[in-house]
Amino acid sequence: MSDKITQLEEKIKVEANPSELVNLLNELSGAVRSVDINRALKLAEEAKKLAAVGVKAIEQGIARRNLTRKQIYDEAMVKIKAARDHTKLMMDKGVIPKAPI
Repeated sequence: MSDKITQLEEKIKVEANPSELVNLLNELSGAVRSVDINRALKLAEEAKKLAAVGVKAIEQGIARRNLTRKQIYDEAMVKIKAARDHTKLMMDKGVIPKAPI
């Protein structure tokens, strides 16, 4: 496992700020996608769920950062799309087997 992945995993363990945690999860997703695409997708999905929690906090008026629902969603979707695109590219190049349908 690379030093970058290990460092991100350690940061995630202690991060208390939900917004920063979403960013770290997305960054880790990008770092592991060439090694373990399934884990990368799970991390991206976890970031998306955490972003949804952020939206709820904003709706309830308890968020520290007031982003719009669209901003939070867009941030999560950019990372998820990148993970999916990378997966497709790796399948097309034969680096990983094609997903069963």
